Amino acid sequence: MTGTFNRNHDVPPRWACIRLDESSAWSPPLVRQAGGKIFGVYLVDLNARTYACSAAPCYALHYLDSVPLSVPDMPESMRDLGEVISDEGTWTDPVSYRTTSEIDAAIERGDVKVDHYGDPPVDWREDKDRGLEDVREHYQGNPAF
Repeated sequence: MTGTFNRNHDVPPRWACIRLDESSAWSPPLVRQAGGKIFGVYLVDLNARTYACSAAPCYALHYLDSVPLSVPDMPESMRDLGEVISDEGTWTDPVSYRTTSEIDAAIERGDVKVDHYGDPPVDWREDKDRGLEDVREHYQGNPAF
């Protein structure tokens, strides 16, 4: 990973799964089929900041999935569309960066849906990569959105 991470090593990670509206990155016909919105789903440690290619502090967003707008009682065709969107979303960079001010403000406004993971793994100090993989495995098996 590039960049310098800024975290007090005595502070455990605070993993969250966030959903960002990324409809503008998709073709308008596909967005219409998806109910008007397509979201990127990312894992982010809200206690870790980096200065990757930026003077402003950023969060590293770890791509998890792309999903259509959730619709109650989603018809079968929408479930199929969800699979298409998820497959097409694999072109997304595995890690991207957004400024902490952008993400924090969006969370505060309620523009970003957040699901907090809970307690970090017991051994988070020894193996930070395993911590991310534990969180990724959790959300792949238990989607938050």
